[in-house]
Amino acid sequence: MPKAEKRSQNGDKAPKNVEFARPSSTQRKRFKQHLSKKKVADGLKNGTLFEATIRYNASDTTQAFCTVDGLSKDVFINGVEMQNRSVHGDIVVIRILPEDQWYESSSGTRVSSRKNSSQVEVTSDSDADTLSMMSAVRGMLEEVSLSGPEKINASGIERIRHTLENERCGWRATGEVVYIKKPSERRASMVGFVRQERGLVFVPSDSRLPKGYIENTDFKCDGSSRGIVKNMENYYEASIIAWNEKDGFPRIKVKSMLGKPGTLETDIQALLKAEKIDDGDLFDEEVLKCLPETPWRIPQNEYSQRRDLRTHRIFSIDPETAKDLDDALSIEPLEHGKYRIGVHIADVSYFVETGSKLDEIAQQRSTSVYLVDRVIPMLPRMLCEELCSLNPGTERLAMSIIWDMDNSGEIMGVWIGRTVIKSCIKLSYQQAQEVIDEFESTGRIPSSSKATELRIHGRHSESDICHDIINLHKIAKEMRKARAANGALRLDNAKVAIKLKEGEPEDFFLYQVGSANHLVEEFMLAANISAATFISSRFPDRSLLRRHPEPNMEKLQTTASLISSWAQDSPSIDTGSAGSIQASLRDLAQFYKDAPEVLETITFMCTKPMQMAQYFNTGDVEIREQWKHYALSVPLYTHFTSPIRRYPDIIVHRLILAALRKKSKPKLGVASVSEVAEHANERKLAAKVIQERVTNLYLVKHLRDYPRVFIATVCGLGGPRFFDIYVPDLGVDIRIHAQEIFLPGGRGLRTKWISEKRTLQFSPTDNGLIINRKAKRLEQTISNAHAIDPEKLPFEMTPFSRVAVVVYGKYGEFGNLDTLAATIWLGL
Repeated sequence: MPKAEKRSQNGDKAPKNVEFARPSSTQRKRFKQHLSKKKVADGLKNGTLFEATIRYNASDTTQAFCTVDGLSKDVFINGVEMQNRSVHGDIVVIRILPEDQWYESSSGTRVSSRKNSSQVEVTSDSDADTLSMMSAVRGMLEEVSLSGPEKINASGIERIRHTLENERCGWRATGEVVYIKKPSERRASMVGFVRQERGLVFVPSDSRLPKGYIENTDFKCDGSSRGIVKNMENYYEASIIAWNEKDGFPRIKVKSMLGKPGTLETDIQALLKAEKIDDGDLFDEEVLKCLPETPWRIPQNEYSQRRDLRTHRIFSIDPETAKDLDDALSIEPLEHGKYRIGVHIADVSYFVETGSKLDEIAQQRSTSVYLVDRVIPMLPRMLCEELCSLNPGTERLAMSIIWDMDNSGEIMGVWIGRTVIKSCIKLSYQQAQEVIDEFESTGRIPSSSKATELRIHGRHSESDICHDIINLHKIAKEMRKARAANGALRLDNAKVAIKLKEGEPEDFFLYQVGSANHLVEEFMLAANISAATFISSRFPDRSLLRRHPEPNMEKLQTTASLISSWAQDSPSIDTGSAGSIQASLRDLAQFYKDAPEVLETITFMCTKPMQMAQYFNTGDVEIREQWKHYALSVPLYTHFTSPIRRYPDIIVHRLILAALRKKSKPKLGVASVSEVAEHANERKLAAKVIQERVTNLYLVKHLRDYPRVFIATVCGLGGPRFFDIYVPDLGVDIRIHAQEIFLPGGRGLRTKWISEKRTLQFSPTDNGLIINRKAKRLEQTISNAHAIDPEKLPFEMTPFSRVAVVVYGKYGEFGNLDTLAATIWLGL
């Protein structure tokens, strides 16, 4: 086995003899020259080259992966030479290497780079590795690909797939980057720190990105050594300006200093910069000029061009604090037990004129971003919270989908068109849930809300509203059952919310999702499906739909095998389809009815191999089977119901209007449908990352100040070295390394791995094996030390066993609020 290679500060294995000094003109080339555009075009056409998005392993950036459509396993790009100056998120062109440079992959093996980075060595570190959920399930795939299906030469990919499935079954193809087709936007906006390493070096806080030489001559840290140290403690924003064949690392230009890490606001601003999200709701004057003058009234001609629903009983159900109300519901009984049910969506496209500056900024932002303490809107607040928002008692323009349904939710007829509505009440989820709960407990529809007074506009009564809620609830339950019977998959994981006090995290809680949430969800899903069916039938070559690819089957099957091996008497997980996975989880729920935390852990593990849904242009995907939504188990799906906060919904509204007006070539906006889809995928992922990481920042801050004891479930074992836990009360998994476990009083801890029993044993020792400096501070600040009994040494753990742990927040290497950590709770 080769010796460990020298690593750079952010985890990169540094190429031999590379130092952070300015390269000389006589230095040899370290990378191959990229191919010409013509050779790339020829290679893509004849099937010898393939286009994909490259993704780097955050814990070891010598490992990168590309998802190539048609191959069941990602192509492995091993080593900096094979990665050839690519950056995480680049759309690259790769060549598949000869078969003698592929490697045999198996669950729990570790890939080690040789001196020649095109070769790999497979070594079995320990049979315990096969039990590590992190290594086996997270594996090589750090995050899902957002690249759409590429139009590649079928014969080339078929040949490789045939080899992998028949002659090299169980192997993984390797490749090399030969061209960078579209540089990642991350190159232009990196956030990190400055270090002195034979010159000034920029080190990104995202370990998937490369560090590099600071090139701009106008950047100075300060003249004195104290000044250098002081300024080096700050975040900086930087960009990659060049990376040629002679440079082991890219050349960097520092653009600005962002402030000192370790405070919530500074760390949040650093995250926003890294994802290229503008904070706040300031819009340029040219954008604001596109807004109508206030006070605004609906123009008279709109009443004659729309269906008038102002007297209908229409209401919204939203979070209590919501201000951007973009959807509302209505229901009225028909003859023979039928109902007419409407979903009414704010007609944002009326205000966002195609091709205007407002349209341009909306497309650029693509989505609103919801943080713990603020909302960063896609559109100016005058639209989001006033003119478009379906506020009660106010006439509003809407786009409506109205169905005639029976009481099982089966659609008998559908109407789609523009309307004028006047919502009679804004209900909170809690208010709607109170009505549903009383009905479920008594069997009677309440005549009013017992806990909260309903403020209703117009000539509608509380009793009418309560009847509507219950009728919608009953139909939604049947629709939900029908979707499940049709093979839909739902993986509900715990989601943390933060309670603030004067801007600081005071506490946290889990979001509660009840029947009122499910009610709204069912009708929004139905509206999105109806919209997708409508536009794709009129414009099959240019509709903006949303598809959900199948999960990474290798990871999913590995997960299923792990779960079965951990509890051999339990039902196995059938990975054949979304529906079979859902059926398996129902069987497991019955099996673990006395241990619901195990089912939560299994559900969490099954989420890991799932891929993200993607927007796409139907004209780019010729095979209709690839249009389907895996989790929903439907052939057509799109986003129609949230145009206030999602730009793709505006495009869908424009497509609907063009179809209603019988236009053959709809004018959709400043970008093509394909460009909108690609950019929306990237922005949606950025928003998701920001929302999750900012919530995590607040949680880290709170648990750093007030560590807390939790009951966790073991979800991975790594021999005597580490184990993984899932904490249901936080909805997170955490790895605990043996050397990080501390005992009160400086006692030592011994671990023993018994592989045949899949058991990790812990016992005390007089030899101080582990002394953790955090022990004293944690002992003094644990907020619920007496709420949960500590583990008593000696003890042992197996997969899915319960263990008491202390979870705390910690600072990262550079002083930023970084991550959650945990240790076994062994008492004070």
